[in-house]
Amino acid sequence: MKELTKQAKRILIGILISILIVGSGIGAFFIFRDNNMFYIYNLGIDIGPYETGEFRADNFNPNNSHFDNFIGFGQYLQPGKMNSCFEWRLDISAHVYAPCDAKIVRIEYQGASSDWSILLAPKNDKGKYSSRWRIDMDHVIIDSSLNLKRGSVITEGQILGTVGTWSGGIGRFEIDIVKSEIHYAPMLFVHESIKAKASAKIQSLVNLFGSYHATDPGAEMFAVGCWRSPFGDGTYIPESYYAGM
Repeated sequence: MKELTKQAKRILIGILISILIVGSGIGAFFIFRDNNMFYIYNLGIDIGPYETGEFRADNFNPNNSHFDNFIGFGQYLQPGKMNSCFEWRLDISAHVYAPCDAKIVRIEYQGASSDWSILLAPKNDKGKYSSRWRIDMDHVIIDSSLNLKRGSVITEGQILGTVGTWSGGIGRFEIDIVKSEIHYAPMLFVHESIKAKASAKIQSLVNLFGSYHATDPGAEMFAVGCWRSPFGDGTYIPESYYAGM
């Protein structure tokens, strides 16, 4: 009987180990199956060419007295809280564009700012809508004729509406890339076909507005408009450290 009990225990342990191994494999499959890359083909707005004489880049408002028409990834908005996205101050009539082919997974009205937040599941390089990656387009006045809702499919470059209102007749828009409550630098996802052009435009804004908000002492840009954070390789910011303004 004791021998049978020992044998049963060995069998049971073997079964449990097999379940763990198979389970781990399945878990790894589900974790990594959606790590297929996706790209964005614009930054949600038309940042246009920088015009020296007007201190503006296309849709940027030259009358912004706060002098922070661009706030980059990794800059502080308040003590202990970092900006995890690209944030823009623009003309109030500036259009908002879909940055890639995507499906809307959440659309939410924001009473405090009287505008909308649109959360997208981007289409990855395998032609599937991501189950984990999200693009948060914040502060949008949605074009009501589009009848956008959860499950709506949008296409890269499609006009979704105009930017939200910040203050003093100045528009505001943010684009944030998130996975599992971790925020990633937007420039990491810009497609190669527009990267040089987008980098040149953003660099001109960094030259003007880059020092308006603080960064970590000694922090360097690892991509245009993106300063290293104190986390991991510096290309991401956890939700708990995100300013969320």
